[in-house]
Amino acid sequence: MSLLDALLLDPYPLNVYIAARTDGIKGSGTINDPWDGSSVDKFDGILSAIPASTKARIHLSPGTFQTRGYADGVTGAGWSPQEKWSIVGSGLDLTILQLVAGSTVNQHYFAIGHPLGSSGTRVDYLSVTDLTIDCNLPTTSVACGAIRIMGDHVRIRRVKAKNWGTRSSSQPTCSVLAVIIADPEAANTAAADAGIEDCMVVEPSANNTGSANLLSAGSKDFSTDQEVYANAPFIRNCFVDCGAASVPSAAFRGFYMASCRGGIVEANHIHNTTFGGPWVDKLSTPEIIIRNNYLKNVLYGIVWTMGTTMAANRTLSSLSRDGTKATATVNASSSVSHGLAIGDRVKIQTSSASDFEGFWEITEIPQPNQFRYLTDKSSGSATGPSMYKVFGVDKAVVEGNTIELAPIISGSPPLGVQLSDNSLITSPPPYVHGEIIIRNNKIRYLDGLLDPAYVGTGMQLSSAKHLFVRDNVIECVPASPLQNFRCGTVKYFNNRTPSGALIRGYDGATTNKYSELETDAEDALLLTLI
Repeated sequence: MSLLDALLLDPYPLNVYIAARTDGIKGSGTINDPWDGSSVDKFDGILSAIPASTKARIHLSPGTFQTRGYADGVTGAGWSPQEKWSIVGSGLDLTILQLVAGSTVNQHYFAIGHPLGSSGTRVDYLSVTDLTIDCNLPTTSVACGAIRIMGDHVRIRRVKAKNWGTRSSSQPTCSVLAVIIADPEAANTAAADAGIEDCMVVEPSANNTGSANLLSAGSKDFSTDQEVYANAPFIRNCFVDCGAASVPSAAFRGFYMASCRGGIVEANHIHNTTFGGPWVDKLSTPEIIIRNNYLKNVLYGIVWTMGTTMAANRTLSSLSRDGTKATATVNASSSVSHGLAIGDRVKIQTSSASDFEGFWEITEIPQPNQFRYLTDKSSGSATGPSMYKVFGVDKAVVEGNTIELAPIISGSPPLGVQLSDNSLITSPPPYVHGEIIIRNNKIRYLDGLLDPAYVGTGMQLSSAKHLFVRDNVIECVPASPLQNFRCGTVKYFNNRTPSGALIRGYDGATTNKYSELETDAEDALLLTLI
């Protein structure tokens, strides 16, 4: 069967055309007689009237359309998209979808959004393309973002968002373009192949008073005692500019990604933000690749400020010992899964101190409701045991990125790459993080300027089980721009200044520098001359 035949056999059964008509005619929704979407009630009414479970393509003509959008828990806010919809504008700044936030304060409104959680619905195969969204943040106590959707194979493509932000004390962070890829509280907990590409996020609202995640692929906030992970989310070829001549005072985060396996963030331009991205302070990341991004005028480039545990604990039904091997059972029923994997780190706590307590790395999963770890000890008993998951990054590759740090001369120093454990495990193992590879990156100050007073530095990396840092070019003022703390196997190789001088890695705990082939060769030559 030819591709043309396949397309003809599976067309969109419903094509809806909407225009901002000025002739007062309602229209019939065809290409020659589009529906009249010239008011907020008319536009939202058209989209709300599309039958459920209908595969529809909604065509928006050039012009401005107003919508009440969507907000969690707000009835009558507007409309919600459905699975297999395709919302297509006529081009950036040609089709403008303007959010009209409701009067319910302390809510996060989205121009396009839908319910999440146990009562929510997924929107698999939804795509939103070729339009501009004016988030239109008012002066009331609300947050206004552009899109928040969850589903397999969802796409946000060629969308521009502007005038976003928050003024809400209960919604201190605004999500602008967001694909929710994991939701432990939902029936369908994770999404696959969800992504944002070729988008623009610019012009924060002058009314904004809070922080924002501008491009986001991560888990919904949750209160359960386990994590779930999505497969292959991506953020690529996007442009972000917060528009300030200096770094914005608000905590703007260019991109965010967590709770994923095989996540990719690539070829994005992030300008004038506090954090380039990803910026993650909670939620684990099993696998991620961050490559070929350009982060310009940022206080912090790539930041994982981890070293925390899940707020909710899980009570263990039993905790037994076989020599130095401890077996934890989370529930007597083997059908109840703990959601953990070999290599995950956990904190064990008991009602009375015992040798079971502490931080441990899981070595075996004998049953879905059980896990094992090595204790190094063989005595003691457990009373009232419970378990907390430790957030961390298991496998990460950071390569080919260019990071231009803000030219700051006082205060907290700008930092190119930060992998933090917040000193959670002061005497590892176990380690908070797993295998981290950082290679072929360039870190310098904004526009290549170099002032002896600048305080920004290269990398601070903590609690990685295996750390490999090679072939990076770093130009900054402070000594020892490559530092690590409490790491296991560490290898630095061929990291240099722009002039070609070797930069040796520095162990912040021992205050020693790591040797390399070049330094070993020099030492060998000196020995032959003695």
